[in-house]
Amino acid sequence: HIANRMQHLVDALLVLARIESGGWRLVPERLERARAVRDAWEAVAEVAGRGGVTLETPAGATHEVIWADRGAVQQVLTNLLDNTVRYTPAGGRVDVIVATEAQRAVLRVVDTGPGIPPDERERVFNRFHRGEDPAAPGTGLGLAIVKRVAERHGAIIRLADGPEGRGLQVQILFAP
Repeated sequence: HIANRMQHLVDALLVLARIESGGWRLVPERLERARAVRDAWEAVAEVAGRGGVTLETPAGATHEVIWADRGAVQQVLTNLLDNTVRYTPAGGRVDVIVATEAQRAVLRVVDTGPGIPPDERERVFNRFHRGEDPAAPGTGLGLAIVKRVAERHGAIIRLADGPEGRGLQVQILFAP
């Protein structure tokens, strides 16, 4: 267990170092958004099932595409979903919404977890930030990686309250 956590930490640090040093060369390609979401889903489905969290995506998701690096988008989606599933309590729900708004591809991950207070939302993108609960799962690097990869793609990332002020909504708006 400790060895797995250490390996996860080392892997996350290496990814972050490659992104920040410019060593991660992005190779944009045509990606079907719904497929990218499904692939990330599979990576976190087991954790969600063990935690009693329901993962939902709209039926008949579009086959619209974005131009992005497949590995980078997979890293972003997997980190986001993994983070969301770990913080959503048993019996909770995580929805992934793929849409187009103002000619931008938009990805929303909405959960019924505890949310993040507005005054802490910018800090969650800092390295090793783990919120107020020192026993919280993770390394504190997942959202730092998400933000940096999104920025390298010219995307904007926003955090907001979930529906009815409960949970968290993470929005990634890709460049048009």
